[in-house]
Amino acid sequence: MRREAQPGRKPSRWHVHLFAAVLCPVLAFTPAGAVTLPIAAPAISQGEAAGADVEEDVAARELGVFRAAEVSLLEAITIAGRQHAGARVADVSFDGGAGAPVYRVRTVLADQVWEDDVDARTGAVSGRGHVLSLKKLEAEDRGNLMALKRVRQQLRDAVLIAEKAASGKAISGGLIDADGKPTFIIFVVGGDDHLEQVTLGPP
Repeated sequence: MRREAQPGRKPSRWHVHLFAAVLCPVLAFTPAGAVTLPIAAPAISQGEAAGADVEEDVAARELGVFRAAEVSLLEAITIAGRQHAGARVADVSFDGGAGAPVYRVRTVLADQVWEDDVDARTGAVSGRGHVLSLKKLEAEDRGNLMALKRVRQQLRDAVLIAEKAASGKAISGGLIDADGKPTFIIFVVGGDDHLEQVTLGPP
């Protein structure tokens, strides 16, 4: 497992950040050391600085909403998993930016993909709740979801390990197909509101 601490960064959806997630081969479900990535301060214009401040404010608000949520990401996985018998949860992310805070969860069974919203305050399933055909998804999305067939571990297993390793609460996560290797990527919010990426390669 490889952990990468990225202070001050927030995922709006887990898969947005996964293109840079797998930097080296990962090991089995065994916690390893953390790698802190230094963040350089580039030269920016006044307008860019103002935009960065706004983005930080939005991130801080969303983290505040996440910390106040009564339903955890693990509970959201369990709730969404019960909606579709036999399906497996592929990815989940917290969205506190608009309206009621929700966890957006995708579950997969055969060639069907369900997208459900789980209310982060009540645990009620609401919102989209619709089903898609796996064949109609983009190739990268389809590959990530099909990678579930090659692992016996569940997303909740990876979340439990990541939360323990990073000493925090998961805000998003999912399975990706990293050059043919199924890899769980979990983002965990630590006690001081820093975001840590935990990468887990199933045995």
